[in-house]
Amino acid sequence: MDYLLALCTELRLFVLAAPGPYICSETQAGGHPTWLVAKKHVRIRHSRATFDKPFDIEYSKYCREWLHEILPIIAAHQITYPTVASNAKQPHPHGCVIALQIENENFETFKGIPVGSADDMRYLARVARECGITVPLFHNDGFEEGSWVSHEVPQTEAGVPTFGLDLYAFDKYVVFCPTSTPQSLYVDPGAKGHVHAWKDWEPATVVHAMDSMERKVREFGGCAATGPLFIAELQGGWFNHYMLGCSYDTIYDYYGEDYTRLVYESSLAQGVSILNLYMAYGGTNWGTLGDPDVYTSYDYSACIREFMYLSGRGRKLRQALAFSRSFGGCGEVAVTQPIQKRDSLFIAKPDGVLNMDRRKLVKGGGATVEGGVLFYRNFSNSVEYTLTLCERPGVVLNGSLALKRSFVGLYGYTVSGDGEWLELVAATLPVIVKTRVLVDEREIEVWVVQNEVGFASGELAFDGPELEILEQGGPLSPHIQVIRDETSVVSFGGSQGWCSLGRQGKVELLILALNEQDLFTLVPTFEDPHWFDAGVDDVYEAAASRDPVSLAWGVYGVQHDIKAKRMDIEWLHDEESCYCLFSASAQVHGTFGFEPLSKKTDAKFPYFGLPGLLVKRRHAKTASTLTRLENLTTATSKAPSIGTFHSWKSRTTDYETLPWVPLTLTGADNTVPSLDTVDLGYTSGHVLYKLVLPKRHPKKTPSDFKIRLNIRHRAILHLNGTHILGGHTTYGHRLLKPGSKQGPDPFRDTHEYTVPAALLNMDGDNIVYVIIESFGLSRQAFVLNDVRSPRGIVNVELFSVGQSIVPWRQTRVLDFGLFIAGVDVKELDQPFNVCGFPDEFSVDGWTAVKPDGVAGGEVVLRMDAGYMPKWFEGVMKMEDAFVASMAEGGMMPVRFHMNGPATAHIWVDGIYLARYYGNGDCVQRDFYVPDTFCWKSGSLDVKMLVYDGREGADWVSMDVRGWSICKDWSGNVLDDEAGQVFFSAVEKLG
Repeated sequence: MDYLLALCTELRLFVLAAPGPYICSETQAGGHPTWLVAKKHVRIRHSRATFDKPFDIEYSKYCREWLHEILPIIAAHQITYPTVASNAKQPHPHGCVIALQIENENFETFKGIPVGSADDMRYLARVARECGITVPLFHNDGFEEGSWVSHEVPQTEAGVPTFGLDLYAFDKYVVFCPTSTPQSLYVDPGAKGHVHAWKDWEPATVVHAMDSMERKVREFGGCAATGPLFIAELQGGWFNHYMLGCSYDTIYDYYGEDYTRLVYESSLAQGVSILNLYMAYGGTNWGTLGDPDVYTSYDYSACIREFMYLSGRGRKLRQALAFSRSFGGCGEVAVTQPIQKRDSLFIAKPDGVLNMDRRKLVKGGGATVEGGVLFYRNFSNSVEYTLTLCERPGVVLNGSLALKRSFVGLYGYTVSGDGEWLELVAATLPVIVKTRVLVDEREIEVWVVQNEVGFASGELAFDGPELEILEQGGPLSPHIQVIRDETSVVSFGGSQGWCSLGRQGKVELLILALNEQDLFTLVPTFEDPHWFDAGVDDVYEAAASRDPVSLAWGVYGVQHDIKAKRMDIEWLHDEESCYCLFSASAQVHGTFGFEPLSKKTDAKFPYFGLPGLLVKRRHAKTASTLTRLENLTTATSKAPSIGTFHSWKSRTTDYETLPWVPLTLTGADNTVPSLDTVDLGYTSGHVLYKLVLPKRHPKKTPSDFKIRLNIRHRAILHLNGTHILGGHTTYGHRLLKPGSKQGPDPFRDTHEYTVPAALLNMDGDNIVYVIIESFGLSRQAFVLNDVRSPRGIVNVELFSVGQSIVPWRQTRVLDFGLFIAGVDVKELDQPFNVCGFPDEFSVDGWTAVKPDGVAGGEVVLRMDAGYMPKWFEGVMKMEDAFVASMAEGGMMPVRFHMNGPATAHIWVDGIYLARYYGNGDCVQRDFYVPDTFCWKSGSLDVKMLVYDGREGADWVSMDVRGWSICKDWSGNVLDDEAGQVFFSAVEKLG
């Protein structure tokens, strides 16, 4: 944690720290350790039952132990230069932690019903202060319920004194994925067969969820009324479940590219000034980290996809963030007032285009004038709209905006410079970001805008009739219309180019219009004075303002650090030029070999002639690296393997050598094992059972056995280590269903298996081995009490099937021996990195094997005839061209692509990487392998466990590939000729 926070400081990221003790996040037990869950007298999160949470001091003492370990580390990284407790680390001069979250979605009231413990929140807050936390404390209400709001006058709830924290914050999940709507808790989503029948999300859902948020929160009073409007978790995508037919790519397409920007700007329209996106990057549930809600991938269809690809959704959000930084669209909106429609200075037609008008007071031209921002959000039925300026007769601005798209527009904004003032009256043209460049030794403001029909376009209205177009470049075709000798309306006929606006021949504003594709690559770099040392870094202070120190576009990515005097450019294979505007205040810190555009080669470039514009051509070495990677990825028509496997060995799990623990059966019907998996610490992945069947009488006609099993979540049965008896999965998306992914689970889902007499040993033991895989402990979310919901075998019965003609003598309940084996994770440093098989680390029984090979590097691994669980170990060697390219700055994220009908669990260099289900229990087939694995030596040690319980399901295949994705900005996987493998190369400058 100390390293992580130090890294955030190095990267200049502010942090909202959320150390728990409960973290949710779709993790096993919500982050609580197995050893604590195993103490069954301790009420986890104080829950005695669902909706019943009386304070448990013993649980709180364990929370205190945890916080006393983690909080002193966090305290050393606060922005408040803390006076910390004696056990804290040395404070960092530039702390990154701006606030601390206590607990997670722990309602004080739920739909008006008191469910939270003020004693709990008071206790945790006191511990935080004990440990040196001096930044504000907050909690994330699950939605706007008014939980833990502090008041100057003491309050009570149901006669009990309440407790409040420094800031009120809440979570905001706006549009639910069709597989996870509140209705799906009671009606099965059935998405396996209906993915393509999903209806588009309705704009009314956003309106209902977002547009009364400010009023509702302010009505809570106390700090909710006077403090900043704070969304602790704003929806950034959605997670996916087992046993569904949809993937994260499906979910990405459902929300669309503009969704995250739209809900972000809808939040700003409600006066939100502190906001955290969940998730900006989802990542991976390594090993068994996830709870039953999620599988290995936690891609979340987020702005940054699991394999580190910055998607179109993230790039659209970056544009909105750039506006917020440039024009105070976030911080200053908080001190604006929402204007009622009847009081607005503007009328937009049709209805559904203008979301909110917020007004502020700004100083300009020696006078105080009204200004503000207009929040455009197109929930109408037309892409074209008009904006009438009520106080400017005859002034009607035209605009176009694609449906379900948004932007924030300016009005009453003053462009200042050298004593001159140019006032923008209103705009339907999206202004993305501004900076300043030098023109004739004068600093001139530059606006980056979008004017592209089909996406977003519009006009600018300036005060006064004297405005002129002084210069222009490219096909922008600017035009000025003067209305009633008081307003100059600027419109544009093209989507690319630039122009200068001014009066009396003097430039006052530069307009740079980028098209949709260029805007996807626009990278503004902002600096904040907080990160500079007073008296040491004063030279950088001038650059640390609302203006970005640089605006770059034309390439996949740019990282600019003026303090380190470094700029890294990340190139895709078809990119050859990076364009940049360095701000006037930042140029003195270096331009990294960028140079002016050449009239000879760049005269037809739409932005040629723009003052201050520089270009950096791709270096020949970088081009060579990209060419090598391109040759590697085009070796076949489909996504090729970029590695080969060798040195395979295998062994079969020897059931009899496992450390079996005897169990007895208890319960009213004598079907419940005496110890469950939590008691034994067998909570990571698998647990194995052995059922020793009664010996058969040698003189009696043998009969079939029947086994009745109620399990969680997957079962596979083997007889005598030689035959498979089948398997099943008990998992539910709905509440109050057997195997429910969340909520209490006291229900039975009994499956019956036949043990045919013909397969029995007549003169020896007969043993049925049962492999049970758990999808994880439930996470005790909200008001639910489900962390100890049953896992493993919940109920088991054995019957003998006779041949009597008397019905009640046809079956007979039998006694049998029951044993269990697993891995106790309570004492492990990494409890989620084991799969639960007791022989996972066995060094005995390995023999060399030669798996089947398939053209292109794919390897096929097969089980033996008895379908017993089989382990494989091998080495995967990356192609030499790949290794050489990585050493030269190449970037190519890779994946294991799985196929085949069996189940497989995969480790890479000792890290539990993936869980693959060939029977369809999980849709995931592609598993991200972090770049650092591949960069180490060009080879990876691979271990795999393969098993299944169905005839013919005796193999899996695997190869290592790049990520072949759609040629849009989605990052969705497309393994055919229409896909394109994602790779890049980083050129380091400075």
